Amino acid sequence: ARFMLSYNSTKHCATGVTPAELHIGRKLFTSFDRLVPRAKYRYNNSMLAAKKAYKGGRVKHFEFGDNVMCRNYASGAKWIRSTIIQILSSVTYVVQMIRGEI
Repeated sequence: ARFMLSYNSTKHCATGVTPAELHIGRKLFTSFDRLVPRAKYRYNNSMLAAKKAYKGGRVKHFEFGDNVMCRNYASGAKWIRSTIIQILSSVTYVVQMIRGEI
């Protein structure tokens, strides 16, 4: 029974349609057809959640001489006041920390 359902619901390479469509004129409803709407529903929900999380987000642009806070991965304060002294790319900058380090 499962083999026949699989066979009758698979497109034939010569006709381009399933044997069931040729015989009864419509597509057979399979268990796979029940899974697809659920997957689409989950996909759409995840896209809406991502859109909601990004809403209001903005790309930050900095200019030469802007004062910024720089993350310090060494010991001491985690954030240090710095000034941009060179722009290497749209997301990479050379900064000079207020205490003089580059």
